[in-house]
Amino acid sequence: MGRRDDDDDGGGPPRRRRPRRCPDLHPRERDLGEEERGGGRRPEGDDGDVRAYLLLLERCDHDPSVGCVIHVDRKIDDVDLPGIVRILHALLGGGHVRAMSWDVSAFLRNRGGYPTLSRQHQAIFALVYGRLGRTLRTLVEGDVSSLGGGGDRARPIHHLQYLRHLRSRPNLPSKLDSDESILETPYLDNLQSPLQPLGDHLERQKNGRRRRPRRALHASIVAIEKNPSAVLYLRGMKYVDRSWNGGLDYDPCVDGGSDAAEGEKSIVIPGTSFVTVIGCDMREAASDPLLRRMTQDETRRADIVVSELLGSFGDNELSPECLDGVQRCGILKENCVSIPQSYTAFVAPVSSARLHYEAKTQSCLPLNANEGPASPHVGMQRAMETPYVVRTHAASQTHKEQACWTFYHPHPSRERASASDNVGINDAACDSSSAKAADNINNDRHAYISFPHDPIGAASGCGYGPLDADVSSILLSDPTGISARSDTTIIHGFLGSFHSVLYESPPSTSKTIEKVMKNKVKGENRSSVISIAPHSFSVGMFSWFPLVSTFLVQILNVGMKHGFATSWTHCLANMACNCSLLNVKYFPLKHPLSIPPGATVNCNIWRRSDESRVWYEWCAEVIDNRDGGSREPCVLVVSSIHNPGGRSYYVKK
Repeated sequence: MGRRDDDDDGGGPPRRRRPRRCPDLHPRERDLGEEERGGGRRPEGDDGDVRAYLLLLERCDHDPSVGCVIHVDRKIDDVDLPGIVRILHALLGGGHVRAMSWDVSAFLRNRGGYPTLSRQHQAIFALVYGRLGRTLRTLVEGDVSSLGGGGDRARPIHHLQYLRHLRSRPNLPSKLDSDESILETPYLDNLQSPLQPLGDHLERQKNGRRRRPRRALHASIVAIEKNPSAVLYLRGMKYVDRSWNGGLDYDPCVDGGSDAAEGEKSIVIPGTSFVTVIGCDMREAASDPLLRRMTQDETRRADIVVSELLGSFGDNELSPECLDGVQRCGILKENCVSIPQSYTAFVAPVSSARLHYEAKTQSCLPLNANEGPASPHVGMQRAMETPYVVRTHAASQTHKEQACWTFYHPHPSRERASASDNVGINDAACDSSSAKAADNINNDRHAYISFPHDPIGAASGCGYGPLDADVSSILLSDPTGISARSDTTIIHGFLGSFHSVLYESPPSTSKTIEKVMKNKVKGENRSSVISIAPHSFSVGMFSWFPLVSTFLVQILNVGMKHGFATSWTHCLANMACNCSLLNVKYFPLKHPLSIPPGATVNCNIWRRSDESRVWYEWCAEVIDNRDGGSREPCVLVVSSIHNPGGRSYYVKK
């Protein structure tokens, strides 16, 4: 344990801070004799040194100047491995781990006399370096000569070479050395203050060209974007790319959508399309002449609406309000398909001293960056009641994420709902027409979620990325080990993520449920999904910076032969998936909560709104129900309700 070497006190030359080595013996173990202590196995509750360090860190207000070094100096048995993995999982998130030290006594020797590690130590190496390998230092300690039998072939440099060999195995470079990993390294654990998606004007994000689908249909497609700066870029593309104008030169008359141009638009060269770029608020489509004509003529209305409105928590960028506004304008057909069709918000507790400290440091930043030093500070209350967008790194998700709520689009009319077998559609929201079905929709939500002790919660890693199958298999070998140990978890907030169904092929209404299920197995009822929830994480998802912006509406008239609607829509869904750049949402707690072994964490989270704003409120409590229902559950600790009434954070409508 020690203070960082590269920190400065703010005045004078930087001071070099030397780490102090602290005893790592549990208090019970200090009372044992030398023979009992040297047996290799520690008594039950051997994680007391970790608990003592976490208590010290809490007394230091989780200051990052206080860190620790993980020291490995003994053999590990299979029976101890699950418990050690759980302890490391808690330490990697809540412990400010600076380095990992390997004592030479922990190494084995191969036939050639060179150092190697046991299977258990290799599993620990993969866990720690897979999580913190981009910021972790490596040390080798101990006297090689005292081990004997190795000669010159077992010098410390050989131990480092072997560790470097483990670091080069295929699973670690794919996590640490890929192009995406290198680009996102500066943004790890860097909290991004939430922007106003309907008001902030951001720089244009240029996406690469996408391969066009070979199979298509004659359809009207409404594509919704939030970046106003992209209007000029897209309009410029119409001048230089003939494929945006049906293979013809750009003609403003055709772009305006006049009656004289309709005949010319009906003749489309295969592989091209007619694109009309409209810059307006999607919720006020009647203000644009072309969109107003769509509301008056049902044949001109949109067959498909594609939107890029998903946020890190699914609905936090006001996707429900915006898509409901599009439907309310009356530019969608009765059978219009929305991409995405639904999205579900998930939440899970997280232990991260780094994120908690970073959230507190936001209080010293200026409230209005444009005002400079004259601006008042954010303040502690506002800083700790704001959900942030972040690429988690030094964090540990302690439980499996659970669903909060789900939004579906578009809201079906009564005729469409009666002919649909979709699950989750709100019949009360159905009306006689597509436009009227979106009237009087209440998008406020509340979720009460319980997180009982999770023996395999460590498999969720830092909360961003797929589950770690190796860690999961280790924990499943001893699924009840967590309740038998005395480890205590500290949570510093909650992580928000989402799972979205971009498009799902509808089953034929003439088939029975059994046939539909068989078709799903065969792949006929396919689903295109995008997810940043660990248990359904979309492999290949990459994000290092939030992508938010205001509204741009594009009208695309794609003229090709009829048919293949399902394949075309799946292709659009996949393109929407490839264009997404997303991180998780961090909901901080003002004061970290200590979770005893076997206790339950309960979370309340609300999505609330008024005429001009949308905001989230959240709180947590810890319940002691370890007696299995033999007595009334005891409330150990509660948090206050964060952001009541949107006093610290809200999103403008």
